[in-house]
Amino acid sequence: MYKKLKLHWLFNRSVALFLLSLIGLMGVAMMINVVGIQITGTMGNWRNWLAHHSYYFLIWRIVLYTLVIIGWLWAKRRLTARELRHYPQSHIALKQRFLRIEVATVIAFIVLALSNGIGR
Repeated sequence: MYKKLKLHWLFNRSVALFLLSLIGLMGVAMMINVVGIQITGTMGNWRNWLAHHSYYFLIWRIVLYTLVIIGWLWAKRRLTARELRHYPQSHIALKQRFLRIEVATVIAFIVLALSNGIGR
C-alpha cells in the first residue's frame, strides 16, 4: 500500500560533489560581489561598473555557451556510441532522453538570459 521513498541517489558521491561545487561557486560569486563593492566604494558604483562592462560579460556568456554546446555534442556522440554498443535496441529511448536534456538546457539558457535582461 505505502511505497517506500527511495533516496539512495541523493547520497551518491557524484551528487555530493556536484552540490559542494555548486555551493563553492555561489560562495565565489558572493565574494566577487563583496570585493567589487569594496573596490568601487558603494553598491551603486558597483552596479554602474557592471552596467558599463556588460558587453564584456555578453561576450563571456557567448563563449561559455559555445563551449558548452561543443562539449555537449562531443559527449552526446560518445554516449550514443557507448549506449548503442551495449544496448543496440535502445536507439529511440536514447534519442528521447537526449531531446529532454537538450530542451531543458535551452529553456534554462533562455530563463538565464531573460533574468539578466529583466534585472537592468
